[in-house]
Amino acid sequence: HLNASVGLPDHHQFLCTVVVPMVINLLTVEPEGIRQAAAGGLSHFIGDNEQLAAAAVDADAISRISTTLMSAAEDGVKQGCLEALAALCTKRDDCRHAVLNSKVLPIICATLQDPKASIREAACRCTQYLSRSMNHVR
Repeated sequence: HLNASVGLPDHHQFLCTVVVPMVINLLTVEPEGIRQAAAGGLSHFIGDNEQLAAAAVDADAISRISTTLMSAAEDGVKQGCLEALAALCTKRDDCRHAVLNSKVLPIICATLQDPKASIREAACRCTQYLSRSMNHVR
C-alpha cells in the first residue's frame, strides 16, 4: 500500500512512512496518556485519507489497536482505539474485513453498553462503519 503514496507531496510521504508507523508504535507504550494520545492522534491523522489509512494498515495498526482495546482499562484509551478503528473503516472494505478478522468485534459490541456516553458513541460509530461491508453483513 505504501507504493500508493508515490506521487504524493513530500509531507504526505513523510506522514505515510514515518509519522503513522511511529504513532502506531506508541499504542504499546505504558503510560495511559501516551496510549490515549496515540489512538486519538491516529484517528485524527487517518480521517478520510485513504493513503494514510493504507499506511496504517501496512504498519499493523488494526492488530495493535485491537490488542490495545482488548487490554485497555482506561476510558480514554478505549475511546481512542474505537475512534481509530472507525477511522480505518470509513471507506476501505479491506480495513473492515481486517477488523472483523481480528476478533475484536465482541469487545466493540461490549463497549456499546459502557457507562460512559463517549465510549458508547465511539463504539456506535465503529459498528456503523463496520456494517458498510456488505459481504459481512449478509
